[in-house]
Amino acid sequence: MVRRASLAACVTGLLILAFGAVPRTSAPIKLARHPDYHAGKIAFSYLGDIWTANEDGSAPQRLTDNRGHEVYPRFSPDGKWIAFSSNRFGNNDVFVVAATGGTPRRLTFHTGNDDVVGWTRDSQNILFRAAHGDGAFPNVATLHQVAVGGGQEQPLPVDWGYWGNFSPDGKSLVFNRHPAVWTRQHYRGSYAADLWIADLTAKTYKQLLPDERYNRYWPMWGADGAIYYVADPLPNDKSVVPGSPDVRKSANNIYKIPASGGQPVQVTRHVDGNLFWPSMSSDGKVIVYEELFGIWKLDVASGKTNEIRIEIAADEKDNESDVDTLTNEVEAFDLSPSGRRAVISARGQILTIATDRGDITRVAPDKMASRNQSPKWSSDGKYVAFISDRSGRDEVWVSDPEGKSPKKITDIDSEKGALVWSPDAKSLLFTAADKKLFNYTVADGKTATVTSTDVGRIGSVAVSPDSKWLSFTKQDRTIRSHVYIAPIGGGEERHISEDGLMYSETNAVWTADGRYIVFTSAEGFSNGIATQGGIGTTMELWALSLRDQERDPMNRDIDNEAQGLAAEAAARQNAGRAGGGGAPPAPEVRIDWSGLARRARRLVVPGTTIGGLTPAPEGSSVALSVSTGGARGGPGGGPADAAGGNYIINVESGQQTRVPAAPPSEAAGRGGRGGAGGAFGGGPGFVFARDGRTLYLAAVARAEGVAAEVHPPMPATRRRPPAQRHRLRGR
Repeated sequence: MVRRASLAACVTGLLILAFGAVPRTSAPIKLARHPDYHAGKIAFSYLGDIWTANEDGSAPQRLTDNRGHEVYPRFSPDGKWIAFSSNRFGNNDVFVVAATGGTPRRLTFHTGNDDVVGWTRDSQNILFRAAHGDGAFPNVATLHQVAVGGGQEQPLPVDWGYWGNFSPDGKSLVFNRHPAVWTRQHYRGSYAADLWIADLTAKTYKQLLPDERYNRYWPMWGADGAIYYVADPLPNDKSVVPGSPDVRKSANNIYKIPASGGQPVQVTRHVDGNLFWPSMSSDGKVIVYEELFGIWKLDVASGKTNEIRIEIAADEKDNESDVDTLTNEVEAFDLSPSGRRAVISARGQILTIATDRGDITRVAPDKMASRNQSPKWSSDGKYVAFISDRSGRDEVWVSDPEGKSPKKITDIDSEKGALVWSPDAKSLLFTAADKKLFNYTVADGKTATVTSTDVGRIGSVAVSPDSKWLSFTKQDRTIRSHVYIAPIGGGEERHISEDGLMYSETNAVWTADGRYIVFTSAEGFSNGIATQGGIGTTMELWALSLRDQERDPMNRDIDNEAQGLAAEAAARQNAGRAGGGGAPPAPEVRIDWSGLARRARRLVVPGTTIGGLTPAPEGSSVALSVSTGGARGGPGGGPADAAGGNYIINVESGQQTRVPAAPPSEAAGRGGRGGAGGAFGGGPGFVFARDGRTLYLAAVARAEGVAAEVHPPMPATRRRPPAQRHRLRGR
């Protein structure tokens, strides 16, 4: 009798995380946003509300107090009003409030976002950005204005518009015509912010710095006739290679250029690159801006800058600490070697839980200030590896399961992913966005590069059962993925197929007996071809025999006594393994390279979209998900077609056992990077218990245990006991 595991009960029960309060100290605030200046006063957004303070940071005053998020405060040129945007009615609308405080008035009522940009020079109209169908395309945002007293908004005569500022006489407008990607350092793409000047009377337009590729954000028209803006050019900007270390030298600063054109002049000299959202006073004498999470002031005439230090002791709208109950929010999971514990990630925290009964343990806990994800439990049970940004950027960490001694094992300035333990627990493999595959050796704590590529990121990393070989995918120049085999320590890489035989290969895993690599091959739009007339991706499942074979493994006939004796010996060996305790010894993986590519054979499955390949811990069976949809399906999700679903397939016999679908999740979860892990080098969503009798899978956002008998590889029957209990028994 095989019992159903109760991991789902542990995950969907009460999982309590406390959000610790941070003691308050007297210090200048950080993350005050979108400052503006008028006559010795600054306005800014902080804690989701609009505030004012004196230009020396004293006398801060909260003007709004609403559960909505309020941003982009802008003084009217006469100083009487402050316009701002608020989502208190669902999306950003334009509001106006007296500069001394009072009840805000709503001025726009559109269902899309209306983001305040500034004012007309006569203080009668508020300038804002919105997509109301008046731009070059219906969904293009452009600039509008609405009267301070209310009424119908009117578009300005520009076809696109992101940000803008009127000339001192109000007859012209300097503006960013195209939408800006202000969050990316050294952005030089087609969405780079450009500078234009519009003569609103003559309706003529000219571009400033048309030959430059760098961003020129948030233009401001000064009283001195110059256009001020934010940019990050380098001295040799046009010769800098994209993606090279030189791009890190770009730093946002304020520049100016005559409105009639000319050469830009740098005004500020910040080096960190975090200068954003400047605003010029209506008299053109002062610019205030965000810099390194604080507010700074620039005296335009002298060029001097100083930080405005503001101290605020305010009551929070939400509790400083809270206790939250998590249900159906597992982002990723993996099993311990015993199968009695599981490690999960939820809400950015790593926890170990019991699959039957037991306590919950947080691994390397902090005050919910970091995001920890993609946990992997080593096969010897001693370590849990995960990715965390607690050091300031994503790095790979390794900890004991109790979380007493977490250790950061990487210091690489790129995104990490695809954590895979070797079966002997001596190595941890992982990939990075720098297009390299790394091997961390537990014994000496050293990390070495196994392989690299100059096209796309390396993927589908799997380790052979004897921990001596790796398989992984690399893309060629046509963006087709191909599977390669190499020694785990690095060395000669061999392609498992040939271009004349396979269009592409990916998702490779090793069967536990060390005799096969199972992978998928695909043709379609996801392989780098721009268009194929609506043809979608078609995937096939293949098994590659690593050893030369004299007999077709699909042929189960006993044609002579020698074959009969061999079958009897194999049956006795399987029976002895089933009755014995402990994990079986690691098989020797022998690869006959001659004719390797031509030994691949197709395995027929009921679908054209295949994912989640995960080998069983013994034998030559593999779990996978199958559907006929156009996108890759993950396990547990339950495709619409009748044939699709989750299966266990025996590579040698071709016998398929359908795994009952997990019950639908009651709540949507937060998808984590890489999904759930595979204890034996598998893909996202499936994890086998070591005894091979229980298969865990992710059902949208929670982990569900389904008992599955995968040995011997013979026809299986199903019976469905009471609700949510599923068994598969071989006969």
